[in-house]
Amino acid sequence: MDPNPPGSQSINYTITNVGGSPFNWTVTEVLSDGTTPNDYPWLTLNPSSGTSLAPSASAPVTATLNSSALTAGVYSAYLRFSNNCSPPAVDIRRIDFTVIGCSIEVQEPRVRFVGPCNTSNTTTEVFTIKNNGSATWTGFDAQEVTDDPWMTLSYTSSSVAQFSTATVNATINWSQVPTGSEADRYSRIRFRATCDGGSTYVSDTPVGGDNTATAAPGDNFETVNVADVVPPPVKVLYNGDVLPSINNSGGAGYKFQLWEGTEQGSVVADPGVGQASDGFAYRIQDTNVSGASKTKWQSVHNDDSPAMDIDPVRGATVLARVKVISATGSAFQSNLMIQDSTIAASYHWGGPNNLVKETQRDISATVAGDANYHVIRVTSKDTQSSLGIVVKLYLDENPTPVITIPNAAPGGQGPIEAIGFGCGSSTFASQDIYFDWVWGTNAGAFGPGEEVACIGTLQCTECRIPRVDADEDNDVDMDDFAVFQRCYTGSLVSPPPVSYECHWFDSDSDSDIDTVDFIHFVNCETGASVPWVTSANCPN
Repeated sequence: MDPNPPGSQSINYTITNVGGSPFNWTVTEVLSDGTTPNDYPWLTLNPSSGTSLAPSASAPVTATLNSSALTAGVYSAYLRFSNNCSPPAVDIRRIDFTVIGCSIEVQEPRVRFVGPCNTSNTTTEVFTIKNNGSATWTGFDAQEVTDDPWMTLSYTSSSVAQFSTATVNATINWSQVPTGSEADRYSRIRFRATCDGGSTYVSDTPVGGDNTATAAPGDNFETVNVADVVPPPVKVLYNGDVLPSINNSGGAGYKFQLWEGTEQGSVVADPGVGQASDGFAYRIQDTNVSGASKTKWQSVHNDDSPAMDIDPVRGATVLARVKVISATGSAFQSNLMIQDSTIAASYHWGGPNNLVKETQRDISATVAGDANYHVIRVTSKDTQSSLGIVVKLYLDENPTPVITIPNAAPGGQGPIEAIGFGCGSSTFASQDIYFDWVWGTNAGAFGPGEEVACIGTLQCTECRIPRVDADEDNDVDMDDFAVFQRCYTGSLVSPPPVSYECHWFDSDSDSDIDTVDFIHFVNCETGASVPWVTSANCPN
């Protein structure tokens, strides 16, 4: 039985004389052998004996169970009912007493923290603890088993009712986290609750992660594996103006390796307003409709060694500016890829067929598409929470994803951990796609603009020189001003993200196009057919 409320609970027995003669009877506390007397301190019997019980008569016996001196657990007792007949009649009854009056559950057991990727020296993780017993907590506490100078626990002990929760904050000072052995970056936290009557119960969350420390009997710990800034953040930037396989095509020291399919792409001129940022794009004309593999590129070092480690808990991001002239068939082509054994994710952009699809898990959405350039972004990470692995697909840097997949099934893709792009495997489909640029990182799963505080922008900011030359004809004239007018927003308190086509005019990077940006445009103006040259007032 489960005492609720805690304290005394009762079990009622009835002894009935089914014979033809009176008898005396007794109830005795015994061990499991049914004969050896034993005293269970939490159990009392009333009465424990009787005399001259007449035929067909009955006598009540009450067994009272008191949990006030017990900690949580299962307690068993055995009762021997007998009479003085010859031979005596004997009946053995077992009582199982489950005490959960004071119990605690860590609802979000974390096995590791991830350190900051920017200059911040501290981060705070929140543990939620729940009263899953039947007694009100009179208080709770959290303690480090070993005092680690880089961790500080903070909480306010209070009364917590049944099924209610409380929080404990764990703040990490990353400047003090050891950088040597991973074992030095473990911390074990014991959570305890105190209930009415002074009984206590420690967290029932088992030791987690790869911690090899053993817990003392009766002690269970929430284990935190603290990792410093690992793996090293990598940012791969491909601008579409050379073949992906050329050394340094992905930035200094990085290129792309064809790991599946055949090379179907080429660098093409794509100048003009709204076209490729620097006038060139990498085009894949995928006309293979036989169901064979297409063209997949993965990021590597110039020597073909893996370029990055992707940590599922930190996550990864890859985005690109692309235009799709045509897309037909079953639309399983993967245009952007996060390659990992756990959090792999892919983005298919259909352009004029109005389709966005996360191809790794075959989840799609209908959008208003066309054959123009658009910025597509995919992120994936293991949140270590009830949401599990979360994959998000964004379009045109709108902060609201077009597809969000919580509790995404773990998926693997690619022979190495990398960011990738191309036109992936499909069955009876074709696609004509231009890549203006492709950029990605293993520093985190970033929504639009979120990467700036961590590693700087993942969008091209200096592909146009000067920035305000919208039609890239090396002058700044009324044609460029016409685009500026379309982008003008005025000063905004809470501006939405500036579109890719308009962000060139945002000279002060405050996410609006206002009079400050107008003055910068005027300072750069040359007039029609007058070549622009750098100056103090218009350096780029």
